[in-house]
Amino acid sequence: MRRTSLHRGMVRLSRSTSKADNGLRAALSLSRTLDEPEDLHVVIQNVSDVPIHVDSAATDSRKLWIRLNGVIQTALSAKAPARVDVLLQPREVAFVRVFSPESAGPDGRAFSAVVAESALKDPNWTMTVEFAVERAPTGSWQGKLRTPDTSGSEAAKATTRKSSGKAR
Repeated sequence: MRRTSLHRGMVRLSRSTSKADNGLRAALSLSRTLDEPEDLHVVIQNVSDVPIHVDSAATDSRKLWIRLNGVIQTALSAKAPARVDVLLQPREVAFVRVFSPESAGPDGRAFSAVVAESALKDPNWTMTVEFAVERAPTGSWQGKLRTPDTSGSEAAKATTRKSSGKAR
């Protein structure tokens, strides 16, 4: 099972977040690590006052819509997204990859990196991501989150970390 990045501490999401669904909300984030290019993440935040278990073992779908000047150009879905299995405490967030890092574009680069690079280059390009878990295990979150239409530059500054946070 692939790990999901879980950041503890204060993380502030931009105003470009979804409406809450069963205690969770989401934003689209374009983030980079020291050894990897930009990658697309759905940042899921627990906005309730109780812990929420997110387990996508049964069914999980992630879809990405790309728009140019507000008109949908393409819609893509992840064939085998990385499994999410986290217990989010109130206000905690998890960074979930939209596509598997093994998904490669025609030039061999990770598909997410190609999409991220294109989104950063063209300010008229916007994206919406849907994260859905259906038929979740008993006691786990079930629902659908859809991020607002977000430009590459908005996604690049979607999160502001107030502490170093710990990933597990």
